[in-house]
Amino acid sequence: MMNEFYYEELLCSLFCINDEQREDADFDIKDICFDKFDISFGDFVHVALQLLPLTPIVKSPLSKTCYHAFIHNGTAFVKMKVGHDEN
Repeated sequence: MMNEFYYEELLCSLFCINDEQREDADFDIKDICFDKFDISFGDFVHVALQLLPLTPIVKSPLSKTCYHAFIHNGTAFVKMKVGHDEN
């Protein structure tokens, strides 16, 4: 499984949660997942991983590697190389 941090970044981008809010002592990504989707963070990661192959293909400007990635506001979150199966 990929690093869960990237999935946290995806959720925070989706719900406009900035770094300052994330540093708050009361912040818990698990609560965000449950409040917004009524699922655990682990379940969110699992669903996102299953959906990743359906995302647009983007090309890294540096490595020229092609990835499937969730894109939000021009930033790629949770990337997977095209043709690579994470299941």
